Amino acid sequence: MKFPKYPDQKYNIRYFHFLYASSALKEREGKVLDVGCGNGEITSALLRVNKKLIIKGCDNNRTAKPPFPIVYADVHKLPFKNSHFESVLMFDVLEHIKEPKKVIAEISRVLKRGSMFHLVVPCEADLTTIDGWLKLAFKVNLKAKPIGHINQFKHKEILDLLKASDFEIGSVYYSYHFLYQLLSFMYFFYLYLFNSGVYVAVGRTKSGLKSKVGKKIMLLGLVLVYCESKLLKNFKGQTAHITCFLRK
Repeated sequence: MKFPKYPDQKYNIRYFHFLYASSALKEREGKVLDVGCGNGEITSALLRVNKKLIIKGCDNNRTAKPPFPIVYADVHKLPFKNSHFESVLMFDVLEHIKEPKKVIAEISRVLKRGSMFHLVVPCEADLTTIDGWLKLAFKVNLKAKPIGHINQFKHKEILDLLKASDFEIGSVYYSYHFLYQLLSFMYFFYLYLFNSGVYVAVGRTKSGLKSKVGKKIMLLGLVLVYCESKLLKNFKGQTAHITCFLRK
């Protein structure tokens, strides 16, 4: 089995990001905004299965170079007209930004009435997560410094933010349950103790994970995480995949 490099490949760590977004976009076409698109790995995969989509990205990071048109701007103030897009996507962005409520209100503004907003967001304050218990018991956020998770949400907080901006919830699925969380906790706790909280890509650690044996271990972990997320998709996990619609 080859190592799953791209999000649309089964067992890739972000496969469920692709899967649920692809399902949400299946019958849709027209202009789609990817908020905080980065290099656009997930959205590029979505384009491969739905060529009717007209993708535009928005990101404040000028090193972001997706293979589709991008506007460099602050996502708190989207540079688009009212009711401009048929769909909006946002993958793992809300946990990084200063004013989540303002960003969701902006998405509501640029989206056409009755149209779809699909977002993926960690719910790291929920007590169904290891991060949630760390926050409750020790007031610790292991991911703030390494990967910029300045916000830790509860599932209900996200739904309330969406409803406050006139969105109706369509579907919610979950990924990253206990096994993923345990592996994630071990890694970020290691950074906290021994690397001053500074992020290091797993493939670049001194543990030799670039070796064939290391890759096989990583692949086994990915397969197990995939199985767990697939079986428990209707039970709260670390990450929520939410499809909602702007009220008509």
